[in-house]
Amino acid sequence: MIRRIIKRVRKQALKLPLLIVTDGLRTYKTAIGQVFREKQEYIGRGRKRLREWAEICYAQVIKRYKERRVVEVERRIIKGKEEIVEVLRHKASEESVINTAFIERLNASIRRRLSKIVRRTRALARRVETIEEAIWLFGSVYNFCTPHKSLRVCIVKDEQKHYANRTPVMAAGISDHIWTVKS
Repeated sequence: MIRRIIKRVRKQALKLPLLIVTDGLRTYKTAIGQVFREKQEYIGRGRKRLREWAEICYAQVIKRYKERRVVEVERRIIKGKEEIVEVLRHKASEESVINTAFIERLNASIRRRLSKIVRRTRALARRVETIEEAIWLFGSVYNFCTPHKSLRVCIVKDEQKHYANRTPVMAAGISDHIWTVKS
């Protein structure tokens, strides 16, 4: 399943520097190494060699628990240069460190808005297609239409601070405006 998810990420990713942050599960490292590679130019006999993307930065956040409380957080850069990781991290959020908070927040939002995929709920998931369509709709609204407070930008104008709201796609440079959902 993790490899399928990483394949979807690659399918959507451009060949730009990309920062992937996960927890300490080893399967992520293996899947990223296998998926983010392509055939190398090769003249001669035999099969073409595969080379990993140089633009991939991969970091892990490992939390250690004691009595159900986090007592230590270790951050590791597995692939990529520390300078590039810092630049990419800074694009995501100016004041944070390498963390998994963004995906944890997304997972919480999905559970809150799509009750049919949460266990023990009254909203039954009868067809896989319906769930997939609901997730695509949620993802579109979440990324294109919903401004996130953590992504807003401070603008100083006439010695007064103003904040410009941004959506995740605006922060990524894909769009220049907040989209709307019309019924």
